[in-house]
Amino acid sequence: ELLLLTDADCVFLPGAIAAAVAFKAETKADSLSLIPFLQCDSFWENVLIPLQYFLIFATLPVRAISETANPAFAASNGAFILISAKTYAALGGHSAVRDEMAEDVLFARHVKRSGYRLFYGDGAAVYKVRMYASFQEIWAGFSKNLFSAMGKSVPIVLLWSVFALATQVAPFAFLTVALIRGDHSLAGFALPLMQCLVALGIRAALAVRFQNALWAT
Repeated sequence: ELLLLTDADCVFLPGAIAAAVAFKAETKADSLSLIPFLQCDSFWENVLIPLQYFLIFATLPVRAISETANPAFAASNGAFILISAKTYAALGGHSAVRDEMAEDVLFARHVKRSGYRLFYGDGAAVYKVRMYASFQEIWAGFSKNLFSAMGKSVPIVLLWSVFALATQVAPFAFLTVALIRGDHSLAGFALPLMQCLVALGIRAALAVRFQNALWAT
């Protein structure tokens, strides 16, 4: 007997559940969690919501989630967790993480710490969801969940923030300064330009893969 833990605002595509059940059996995962297609309708949704794909696929070693037993490599999406009733009962349900904000990520760590196998992957062809409808909702949701999702660890938050600034902000700032000054040197212009192209290339590839707006990359 399998349980699908999901949210009321999720829209499942035809045949998706059967495909997910078959995929769970194929991967031999005790808990299968899938990332949805993130529906974006407004300007700020298109600009900010797809950053989740970048956070997951450009910075998180997704393969390590299923291939190692280390609970540090654990992730889950609370909108889609497919797990057997027996395993869920053995874990005590969500009781271990019921008081947490990002309970889905912490539940994934609980699964791995308990010796079960976790699989986390792309479910864009399985279901879709519109997370937020305005900038205010996006800000409230991200600010509420991000710190908890990173284990409430200030060093991890700082490390990720430095990485994001160094790879997604600083190259564009350096390139702008070089253009203003007319600097065409290797260090001042060429290297920031290459970094900008790599950053845009990754974001464009993710936008194409997940059918997001290319203009928002």
